Amino acid sequence: MSTAPLPTALVINDDASQLHLMAALLEKDGLRVVPCQSAEEALDILDGRGTVDVIVTDLHMPGIDGWRLCRLLRSPQYAALNTVPVLVVSATFSGTDTEQMSTALGANAFLAVPYAAETLRESIRNLLAGRTPPASMRVVIVEESLDQSASLRRAFEAHGYVVSIAGTGEEGRRLLKEQVPEIALVDYHLSDITGEQLLREFVHPGSSMVVIMMTIDLTPELALQCMRLGADGFVHKPFDPEYVLDLCAKARRSRALLRVEALLEERTQKLRESEAKFRLLFDSIPETVLVHDAQGRIIYVNDVGAQWLAWPAAELIGKHLCDIVAPPSLTQAIEQGHDGPTQHTGRRKMVYVSRTGQHLAAEVNTCPMEFEGQMVLLAVARDITERTRLEAQLRQVQKIQAIGTLAGGIAHDFNNILAAILGYSELALYDVPHGSRMQRHLEEVLAAGKRARDLVQQILAFSRKRPLERQPVRLDLLMSDVLRMIRASLPSTIAIQLHLEPIANTVLADPTQLQQVLMNLCTNAEHAMRETGGVLEVRLDAVEVTADFAAAHASLTSGPHVRLMIRDTGHGMPPAVMERIFEPFFTTKDVGEGTGMGLAVVDGIIANHGGAITVASMPGQGTTFAIYLPRIASTMPSIETPEALPIPGGNARILFVDDEPTLTHMAAEMLMRLDYDVTVHTSSVEALETFRGAPWQFDLVITDQTMPLMTGERLARELRRIRPDIPIILCTGFSHTMTASKAQELGIDAFLSKPLEFRDLGLAIQQVLEQRRTL
Repeated sequence: MSTAPLPTALVINDDASQLHLMAALLEKDGLRVVPCQSAEEALDILDGRGTVDVIVTDLHMPGIDGWRLCRLLRSPQYAALNTVPVLVVSATFSGTDTEQMSTALGANAFLAVPYAAETLRESIRNLLAGRTPPASMRVVIVEESLDQSASLRRAFEAHGYVVSIAGTGEEGRRLLKEQVPEIALVDYHLSDITGEQLLREFVHPGSSMVVIMMTIDLTPELALQCMRLGADGFVHKPFDPEYVLDLCAKARRSRALLRVEALLEERTQKLRESEAKFRLLFDSIPETVLVHDAQGRIIYVNDVGAQWLAWPAAELIGKHLCDIVAPPSLTQAIEQGHDGPTQHTGRRKMVYVSRTGQHLAAEVNTCPMEFEGQMVLLAVARDITERTRLEAQLRQVQKIQAIGTLAGGIAHDFNNILAAILGYSELALYDVPHGSRMQRHLEEVLAAGKRARDLVQQILAFSRKRPLERQPVRLDLLMSDVLRMIRASLPSTIAIQLHLEPIANTVLADPTQLQQVLMNLCTNAEHAMRETGGVLEVRLDAVEVTADFAAAHASLTSGPHVRLMIRDTGHGMPPAVMERIFEPFFTTKDVGEGTGMGLAVVDGIIANHGGAITVASMPGQGTTFAIYLPRIASTMPSIETPEALPIPGGNARILFVDDEPTLTHMAAEMLMRLDYDVTVHTSSVEALETFRGAPWQFDLVITDQTMPLMTGERLARELRRIRPDIPIILCTGFSHTMTASKAQELGIDAFLSKPLEFRDLGLAIQQVLEQRRTL
């Protein structure tokens, strides 16, 4: 059993999204759809295949529009298509006038966009079934001959017209005025008035009424006069009514074409005026304005946008978005164009690329619009490059703040751990034979613990959680200590050359911050030589800073300085990079390897110390940083060994409070070794109760600050309420709420930072007790 072929619909629309929508709706209704994006493409297909079952066309299209296409489909040139039903759809033109013009030019039905899907399907079903919407056009026949008017009525009504007949000129005048018909058939020779009078009265420029004059007069001049007055045709009696019908149809098509031309010209003029206004508006907007078609071809750009992209505006016209949009954003823009410009209205972030290669971040608002006779996409781009940079900086600052918060949080616990390591190492050191291997091992443990302590202090200083402590610092000793710490992390392919001249190289500085500076510069040098190897050279010498050199560096003053030079033989830097290395958040390292804060912090630290930092570099020739710091005459105090200066002891009674059992046991052993009588508690509440029971039993209280239930600060207040003269030493690994200055304001006798060293604890106890005795 054979299956009937599916009916074929030829669908024509220059808007890809509308074309896709109509095709999908008709295919769902069982039709085979041949889509075309222009009338020219449709005519080529028809030339090849002969005919189709139904044609659906848009009205407003580039090239051949829908009206002209209808006229062609009803012409002898396309005789095979004269009877193919045509449905005209339009989002641009609508109304009864448009529908009548479309019908006059050969369309069988008209549909205004937007339309319901079922309405489109029903229209196509009716056309395929031969159910053409009846013509509702009105005809007024002004004719005194009853036979003639009856013959014309029969002919026009047979074609679906609504016919009215007037037997006199006056009656004709009334009907023409009341009905305003599409067609008027007027006898020239009427008994009361002439047809010429009616012609002059009702035909005027812009009128859509087709007027055919009827007469028995064969004078050519009369026909010419009527045509000049606006008549669409002139027939001599007697005539075949079918001839008049055909003449009226041709006249209506000709008049419709003229109206189409006028309508299109009017619309074109409005578009020109609208585009001129748009261009004036676009050029006055202080943002980048781009207009591009669905394929991404740039149609217009304003002067602001051209300057932003570093292109002459005229050269941008005709280019593709791929010439100015970064690849990730380009994918989004191309997908947007393929979906059709009318589907995209909204805001998105994109990255453009200027003619110089600079990436420009933008917040882009897009909306569809008609421009130069086609649907395009309008994009207004606001430059957010600086805002994006500042947002990235803010995120980095927030990360650093988070690191600072984390650093403060772990400092307390870590310092407690270090306190146990350092304390028990010191205790063990006093119990082993002098000069033994065990003594050397314990000294190394002690040295490593102190480096860990200094590292915690460095982290706290970086996060601004430790006050600056400037003191005389010998750079040769500090540099040697830094190199000793980093040497183990350097690959074997990097050699260290140290040139430290025996000169006065003491500066007034915060040693932790200077250590941070030196660590950063050495780490950068290692990174530059990581793949190829090389030499890390450190040189220290004394220089006199001249007035000219100081004038070129705002933080410097002329006079004696210490110069520390750190040079690597790595890949070096081009001038463009070297100019920006001290900018916050600027980095050339890969994601995850650097924040861009290192050298900015280094520059700030050196400037705060009254110094300056310079850099010299060339690609392939390595990099040299030179630090200038004011030299002072002071020298570092000599470091006494435990044997040279004994730790002082005594016979006082001490209450020691710390919530860490390890630290309380260690402190008890330390203090007992110094001949003190010690009572320890791991609970501040219990310690308070012990003190309340016998306040005069204790000569000194040593308490930790951060403890559960009751802090050291609160414990000190409660102790002073019981006994105002009790000496108190407050200790902390780290506290957000307690500093040395605040402790002093509270009347605390001494403030110690963990980890506590044996010597520091003994000296602090001796000093506090002696001060109290002298009061």
